[in-house]
Amino acid sequence: MWAQLRAWLRPDRLDREFNEELATHLALSEADKVARGMSTDQARRAARVELGGVSQLREATRAARGLPWLDVGWLDVRLGARMLMKHRGLSLTGGLAMTVVISIAATVARAEVKT
Repeated sequence: MWAQLRAWLRPDRLDREFNEELATHLALSEADKVARGMSTDQARRAARVELGGVSQLREATRAARGLPWLDVGWLDVRLGARMLMKHRGLSLTGGLAMTVVISIAATVARAEVKT
């Protein structure tokens, strides 16, 4: 849990480490392919193809670390607040309706307890 919290608080350092590791992996794979007789350009392309989509790999790694549920929750809060501000009349009406219903339910529950 601490590692996930750290990853959420300092994603830049982890991105930098991941990019270094990815560059090292590609360089080693490219060197291996050059040693097997490929040209430098062919080896570079083959290493990237063998690894797969670099951008997709980065995104998958970012999604796996950190606290994705917190990011999604924060996004939900922001979008909800934006919608409440956009439709103020509807928000006020809904809030008042909930207040009335909760008050009625509390009154009924209190009346049942007394009897």
